[in-house]
Amino acid sequence: MRCWIGLGAVAALAWPAWADSEILPENGSVGHIWIDMRTGERHNLGGSDLRGTIPFWDAERRAGSFSSRPPTQLVLDWGDVATDVPVSQYRFYYSTDANEPVDIDVAFYESEEGRDSFNRTIKRQSRFLGLPGGRDGPGIFSTWIITVTPGTPFTFTGPDLDGDGLTDFGYSFHYRKTLFPDRRVGPSIHQPDPNLPQPPLGPAPGIENVFDRFSADPNAAIGPNDFLVPDVNTFYDGTFWFGGTPFAQWRFQLLTEGNVGGGCPSPGCEDADIEPSGGDCDVDLTDLATQLSNFGLASGATRDQGDIEPPGGDGDVDLTDLATMLGAFGTVCD
Repeated sequence: MRCWIGLGAVAALAWPAWADSEILPENGSVGHIWIDMRTGERHNLGGSDLRGTIPFWDAERRAGSFSSRPPTQLVLDWGDVATDVPVSQYRFYYSTDANEPVDIDVAFYESEEGRDSFNRTIKRQSRFLGLPGGRDGPGIFSTWIITVTPGTPFTFTGPDLDGDGLTDFGYSFHYRKTLFPDRRVGPSIHQPDPNLPQPPLGPAPGIENVFDRFSADPNAAIGPNDFLVPDVNTFYDGTFWFGGTPFAQWRFQLLTEGNVGGGCPSPGCEDADIEPSGGDCDVDLTDLATQLSNFGLASGATRDQGDIEPPGGDGDVDLTDLATMLGAFGTVCD
């Protein structure tokens, strides 16, 4: 059921926002898949296909819930990003209890300001077929982390529409698979970290507590392999939020090579070069000390805190992370 949010709560919005329902818990297991679009390889164990990447736009912090989406909908979110930093990898998250594979379209947009922006252009569109479904049974929602190395790195080059020195970009998800009626799939929800600077200065500048939703146009001739495109073969349902809790931003990361801007001439050091952030080509006592200071963190840990095993992290700093650090200790990558 949709209802109007009181005008006082949405006075800053260009359009009134609707309350968007069906928020479900991420209450099952967590898995991580690496996909290399250069080779078509995908795996869930072993090393990253691109060592030394670090997030440069980071709406990653887990809120512990997700929003179920039917195959007739596309959801779009946005932020601000530096134009001169190449996207070497990106990472998205979803949860599901469906016991069949999931197909997901992910698209990037330039000049995206949200609220059915009229300026957007499509930067990249990618389709991921046969992603994992639920592993824990009906009503238990497995969460999957998908880290993608694109065929070629790309940068956002659109204009700075809001005058903050950054370019405006967007990203969308379309969950294509028609699931069993009692099964669910949808994007994980981001929770801003209250201990970090918040937008526009924080790790994900430009995020807002709303998102756009589009539905397939029943009058459009949409083929089985067509992408849903905002305002082309879809219509704009509105700009939505969840009434303030949880935060209405989809969990997402953009990553670049850790040596951008100088330092190490090549990524490496077995992902253990965590200090300073971005690395200094040397796995030494400063890296080990940083990891030991965070040893025992059970959730929400980042690579900079020592969560380096498996590549891309699993949210904790434990003995497997320490073993990887010690195995690389003394390595000089320069």
